[in-house]
Amino acid sequence: MQTIFLNDFEFGDLKGHSPLTYGGGSMDPKWVYIKDFKKYIDQTVEFRGWVWNKRSSGKIAFLQLRDGTGFIQGIAEKKNFDAETFENIRKIKMESSVILQGTIKKDERSPENVELHITSFKKYKNPLKIILFLKKTTE
Repeated sequence: MQTIFLNDFEFGDLKGHSPLTYGGGSMDPKWVYIKDFKKYIDQTVEFRGWVWNKRSSGKIAFLQLRDGTGFIQGIAEKKNFDAETFENIRKIKMESSVILQGTIKKDERSPENVELHITSFKKYKNPLKIILFLKKTTE
């Protein structure tokens, strides 16, 4: 199996294919970059990227997502997930790698005029922990 890196996100099963053609055929749903979301309004797509920020209020969670081509808001409603999955969405750490599926909806309030209504959630990797060691110097 060949491993490729896309903006520091590792996908070991892509075999070097572009995001819209996996395994020589069309993905169902298609893996789409944020920059291309406007072309897929009211269609189900797959998103692969990182959680940039998050907030939640009761039965809805808002994930600010990024993928190297832009930023977008993802919306996860509790009614679409079992209790454990929704709690994982609410507690996800910033900069976690995720694979999401959902429907792109038009929303004039959004800076991109679209948002992702999430129907499937998979946390791929937790963010790296970076530990800095500072050496005290005397002058």
